[in-house]
Amino acid sequence: MKKQGKLFIDRIITENPKVLVRENKGNDFYFRQDCLVGTYYRVFPSSAREVMFLQSLRKNIDVYLPADEIGGLIISPLVIPK
Repeated sequence: MKKQGKLFIDRIITENPKVLVRENKGNDFYFRQDCLVGTYYRVFPSSAREVMFLQSLRKNIDVYLPADEIGGLIISPLVIPK
């Protein structure tokens, strides 16, 4: 059996990142900007395994959309398996 490598080799440590959170209001929605407190990772998925892992996380709880134009996704270091 093939040994599985670490997830998200291409990641950047981000302190107190600004994120976008979707808010539903009746039949419409909007995005508000929020600031998370603490250390998070900005990740750039590069394999199907990493994409599947991100899809299994809860939006705006475990994985966030960054508010700046750098890209990637913001996740807590606690959700990445060792």
